[in-house]
Amino acid sequence: SVLDALPMIVDGYQQRSLVADTGVDLYDYRAKCYTKDLSSCVAYCDETPSCSSFSYGVPGMYTHKCCLKMGKVTANSTANPDVTLAKQWRTFYKLDQESVLDALP
Repeated sequence: SVLDALPMIVDGYQQRSLVADTGVDLYDYRAKCYTKDLSSCVAYCDETPSCSSFSYGVPGMYTHKCCLKMGKVTANSTANPDVTLAKQWRTFYKLDQESVLDALP
């Protein structure tokens, strides 16, 4: 499937289903979301103060759309109930150091 093409963990960020509450959007007046490949989106979140997660568009209508968020997301955060949105977007959130170590094989 399309979702299988995205890694579950990339540079300290965990992928999961789109969350219901993504927190405050971090963007400037020119663009709400940016078109970036996944590694560039990770770097952009790392460089942006207050960014702790991002929504990432899966291939299709929102391919490579990177929307930075302030929301603190975990594996237990409530999933977005909108089936259409959930198919178009994934949430990536920063893992804390403990979570990163737990995720290693």
